[in-house]
Amino acid sequence: MATYEDVIGHLGEVDFPADKDAIIEGAVKGGAPDDVVRALRALPPVEYASGQEVARSAGVTPT
Repeated sequence: MATYEDVIGHLGEVDFPADKDAIIEGAVKGGAPDDVVRALRALPPVEYASGQEVARSAGVTPT
């Protein structure tokens, strides 16, 4: 299961604001593991303002 740190850590290639497709593409370019990519693919198809917003929408919280 993807953690908050996993999700945030693999969004370095993403320029926010970004839509779901750009977020997934950036995470894949950043070497995100399968569990992170799966979590991102489950996101609603809207524009996100930040990595924190992406993580919240993916259902992961900081530890």
